[in-house]
Amino acid sequence: MPPAVVRSSRPLREDVTMFRSFQPGRLPIALALLLGLSLAIHLGVGLTARANPWDNYAGRGYLDLAEAIVRGDGYTGIRTSMPLYPLMLAGLLKGFGYAPIPLLLLHAAFGVTITWAGYQIGRTLFSPAVGLVAGFVLALHPYLVKLTMQIIDTGPSVAFSSLGMVCLLRAWNHSSRARFYALAGLFFGFATLVRPVSGPTTVILAVVTLIGLVVQRRPGLAIRSSAAFLIVWMAVMLPWWAHNWFKYDTWIPLTAHGGVSVLKGHTPYYSRVHPLYDTDSFPYVSIPCVANDPVGGQSNRLSIQMALDYLRQHPGEAILTDVRKVVWLYGWHKVPRSFANSSPKWDAAEHRVVDVASLRPARQDVLYTVYWVPVLALFLWGVWRSRSLARNLLPVYAFLGANAVTVALTFADTRYRLEAEPLIAALAAFAGIDVATSLWRWVQERRAPSTSERLCPSTR
Repeated sequence: MPPAVVRSSRPLREDVTMFRSFQPGRLPIALALLLGLSLAIHLGVGLTARANPWDNYAGRGYLDLAEAIVRGDGYTGIRTSMPLYPLMLAGLLKGFGYAPIPLLLLHAAFGVTITWAGYQIGRTLFSPAVGLVAGFVLALHPYLVKLTMQIIDTGPSVAFSSLGMVCLLRAWNHSSRARFYALAGLFFGFATLVRPVSGPTTVILAVVTLIGLVVQRRPGLAIRSSAAFLIVWMAVMLPWWAHNWFKYDTWIPLTAHGGVSVLKGHTPYYSRVHPLYDTDSFPYVSIPCVANDPVGGQSNRLSIQMALDYLRQHPGEAILTDVRKVVWLYGWHKVPRSFANSSPKWDAAEHRVVDVASLRPARQDVLYTVYWVPVLALFLWGVWRSRSLARNLLPVYAFLGANAVTVALTFADTRYRLEAEPLIAALAAFAGIDVATSLWRWVQERRAPSTSERLCPSTR
C-alpha cells in the first residue's frame, strides 16, 4: 500500500479544499492555456534575445563539442561536460544545419516540460489548483526562462530532473508499483547525462527511499523500489561508463572536473570573489596541472587533495563558508551578481577583486529580485505550513537537501538551484493559495453582518 497521508492534530485549513478540483471541463482548458502561455513566453524570449539563436549562449563550450561530433572527432568534453546535451545539439546540426527554428523549438520544449512538471508536482502533492499556480510561477521565472532558451545545459537538466521527481512523487504518494520508481531512474539517468550533479542526487534519493520505506516497516517494497530506481539509472549510465573505460582505460563515472569544482569553493580566497563576481573570471585559485594526464583524472584527484588540505588547516572558516554558500543560493539577489557599470580587476598582491565603479545592479538582477523575493517568502511559509505532510514530502526534502549539499561542496551559483525550482514553486503556490483563502475568508467575515445586526436590524 502507498504511504498514507499524514495529518496532524492541527490540519490544513478547510478553505484550501475549495481549490482541490475544478469542474470536469475546466482543468484541461486551464492546463492548455498554461502550457500555451509557457510556450509563447519561451519562444518570445528566444526570438528576442539574439538575431541568430545559435549565438545565444553563455559560452561556446557546448556548441564547440557539438560541432566536433559533427566533424567526426567524437566526444571531447570528458574533462568538463556530460555528453547528452552536446549530442542533442549535434543531432540538430546534422539534420538541420544552423537553422534557427529547430533550436528554438527544442529549448522551448524544455521550458514547456518544466512548466508541465511543476503542475504535476503541485497536483501530486496538494491539488490541481496548486499545480496550475506552480506551473504559472515557473513560466514567469525570468532567470530560468532566460537560461532555458540559451545554449547551455540548464534547460534539459531541469526538465529531466523535474520529470524524475514527478515519477518519484507519484510512486511515493499514490502507487507502490516499481515501474514509477523505474521511470524516475530513467529520467534521472538522462538528467545525469546532461549535468553530473544529478548523479549524487539520484543516489541520495534512492537511499532516502530505502530508509523511508524501511521505517514504515515495508522492507520488501523498500528493496524493490530503491533497486528499480538505481538499476534503471545505472542502465542509462552504462554506455557512458563503458565509453570512458574503453577509450581512457579508466573508470570515470561522471566527468574529470568534479575535483576542480570542489577546489574552487575551498580556498582562502573564494569569498573574496564570490558572491559578487563569477569565480571563472579571476585567478584566485591555481588549478593543478599534471603532465601526461590527457583525461585530467590525476589533476582531479590532486584538486580534491588540495581542498581537503584547506579543510584540515582551516576547518572553522571552511564550514562557515560552506554554510554561507547555501544562504547565497537562496539570497534575495542572483549569484554571481550582474552590474550595469562594473569594471572589476584582480589584485594579485591582495588576492581580491577591486572594482572602482559605483556598482549599480543590472536590469536582469532587478527583475530577478522582484520575482524571487515574494516566491522565496511563500516557499518558506509553504515549508512551515505543510509540515503536517512531512512524510509525503520526504522526497522533496531529500532533493532540496541534496541540492544544498552539492552547492556547499563546490561553489554557489543561482543556476545550480534551478533544478530544485519546480519543488520550490509547488510549495510557494501552496502557500500562496493558503494565504489568499485566509484573506478571502477574513474579507468575507468583515463584510458579513453580525448576529446582533441580523436579529435587530436598524429601524432608521
